Amino acid sequence: MRFRKPAFAQGVAPAKESIGFGTFYGVFLPGILAIYGVILFLRLGWIVGIVGLPTTFAIISFAFLITLITSISIAAIATNMRVGTGGAYFIISRSFGRELGSSIGLALCGAKTLSVAFCVMGFAESLHTILPMVPVQALGMATLVALGALVYVSSDAAIKAQFVIFLIIGVAFVTLFFSHYTPSDTDLMLQAPAPSGFWFAFAIFFPAATGIETAVAMSGDLKNPKRSLSVGTLAIVIVAYITYMGIAYFLANNIPRSILASDPLIVLKFARIKTFVLLGVWAAALSSAIGSLMAAPRMMQAIAKDGVFPKFLAKGSGPMNEPKIASAVTFAFAMVAVYFGSLNAIAPFMTMFTLIAYGMVNVGAGIESFLSNPSWRPSVAVPAMIPMAGTVLCTIAMLMIDPGVAMLSLAVVFCVYVYLRRRNQHRSWDDLRTAILQYLCRFAIYRLINAPASPKSWRPNFLVFTRSPTKFNAIFKLVSCITRDRGFLTLASFVPETENDVGRPVRHWEKLVSAFLSKHHTTALVKLTHAKDPSRQIRDLISAYGMGPIRPNTIVLGMPRSTQTLESMLQNLAFAQEQKCNVLMIGESELTSNNKLIDIWWDDNDRKSSEFMLLIALLLHRSDEWKKAKLNLKSYVINEEGRSKREDYFRNFLHTNRLPMATEVIIIDASLPLNETILKHSKGADLVIRSLDGEAASLSERMDLTKHFPQVMFCKNAGHVEFTSIFT
Repeated sequence: MRFRKPAFAQGVAPAKESIGFGTFYGVFLPGILAIYGVILFLRLGWIVGIVGLPTTFAIISFAFLITLITSISIAAIATNMRVGTGGAYFIISRSFGRELGSSIGLALCGAKTLSVAFCVMGFAESLHTILPMVPVQALGMATLVALGALVYVSSDAAIKAQFVIFLIIGVAFVTLFFSHYTPSDTDLMLQAPAPSGFWFAFAIFFPAATGIETAVAMSGDLKNPKRSLSVGTLAIVIVAYITYMGIAYFLANNIPRSILASDPLIVLKFARIKTFVLLGVWAAALSSAIGSLMAAPRMMQAIAKDGVFPKFLAKGSGPMNEPKIASAVTFAFAMVAVYFGSLNAIAPFMTMFTLIAYGMVNVGAGIESFLSNPSWRPSVAVPAMIPMAGTVLCTIAMLMIDPGVAMLSLAVVFCVYVYLRRRNQHRSWDDLRTAILQYLCRFAIYRLINAPASPKSWRPNFLVFTRSPTKFNAIFKLVSCITRDRGFLTLASFVPETENDVGRPVRHWEKLVSAFLSKHHTTALVKLTHAKDPSRQIRDLISAYGMGPIRPNTIVLGMPRSTQTLESMLQNLAFAQEQKCNVLMIGESELTSNNKLIDIWWDDNDRKSSEFMLLIALLLHRSDEWKKAKLNLKSYVINEEGRSKREDYFRNFLHTNRLPMATEVIIIDASLPLNETILKHSKGADLVIRSLDGEAASLSERMDLTKHFPQVMFCKNAGHVEFTSIFT
């Protein structure tokens, strides 16, 4: 334990240096040992044999290019923010939110746990050749117990053990390069193999190029994560690439290709001192197991801290907050995997989960660089195209290795994501989603400014004025059915300024209304102001609310409650028309009906409003609540000749435009009030839709109609949109 020299300031306690590992022990050593696995000793020569040296160079270069770009992305992210415990999980979750980060983190955590079992079983199988009397599973379980005890007692001890292993592997390299191959008579008779496919060999080799996620998972145990992660991961990739290229070149120039292809264990037979190379093989397997035993619990601990795993898994011990409980759980799962033996069916998923994580890290760095948020100021600057190219390469590698497994792996991540979303976990940090949405919003708004108006693309953008913003009344329920998450819906109201509300800002009331809407699973914007002059404030909102081309195209009002408010309502209606806003005025009563009938009363004197009524009725009919309702298009004329013409017009209009409505044309006595005809012919209707007139007498007449039906809606088209083109 090291402490910084005492430094005192007024009122400030002496600062203590953060406890943790440096770049070499905390990042480079576990990462390089995760890459120096069994493939280096037992598969690299075989790959050279089956595809040849030039293709092997291409495979190594392509695999490490993916890892290099991911390392650059990690360096950029690590020098821009404090990377906490969890490594790749922490980076992805803080970039794309808890749900997506957790779904990928869970997959990586499982892959690392299974990696422990793979490495242990690989070691046990090689040890079984020396101790054939002991079952492989017994050797594997005993090895896992020893490694688990080492990691559980102290991560510092495990790191020191990895250093010893690193030295053993180094001795194995030296022994290998000083070896000389002498072919036997049998070897000379072997024929060179036919060339194999690039992607077949790449699928076998690529796991050797993964391992930086093991190093990044130690992020919470580093003294200086920014420096260690950026320098350490890049050093891992460079050193590992040189090593693999050098050994591939050496083997190709010292052992015939036919021998390399026919005997995967040729490196052991070829070595000058076979014991050292065998120890190197064992050390490589054990080092990967130790690295995964250290990485998986830390990732599990980070996920538990964010509330996805049970909280007890987040508990740490000692000054370095070592995940003892998470280590025990990882050990238990790995032991089960070792006990059941063969894991070949799951092996491809481990590679896919790693590629998915690499791809998402690159996406995060690429988007941050592209959006250029003020918070994005990494010391290691990277153009957006480089991380994005890394994402493309990860995708290509997944599809070329095994498209079926790639799709299944993505499906697993997606299912976990959906599950976490349904748990309704609210994120407690800012992430890239907000910046992405803001960018897309900016892009769309600027494009819409100069885009030609198209009636066929018309969507409802309702500004709803209501007296009770925390009451889910019939009016708000009706308009939410019309927008049906396909348009914009803004709930506007006025908060009374009373003595009890002094000191309560409007934002406080907006939060209450937003929580109320969330409770009722309704998506809407909220706009509240203090009620000083409601009539004037309504006109101010109509004229000023919105952004650029995204502004309300329809104003929704409740019916006036008395004739005293009629004058101000008429002023608001006239002003809405001046602002080219359609108007919906909705009245409701205490009457109820279960007939599910919607009667639309066509007004031949105001065809534009009548067409608007048809559109509103169709949008309402698409909602779940009203989809079983019957639509009736009704109209009135004064003589039989007019009825015949109107029926022909309706028949042709509805058929041509595929409108699912029944029609009825009624002959009326022009001397009688129209309300009597509507009451008689719309009896039992749940909703009656009529046009709206801006005259006081006409509005008063319509107010009377609301007493006789559960709901009545009055529509007025501002006249600037030709809704007939929507139907054609």
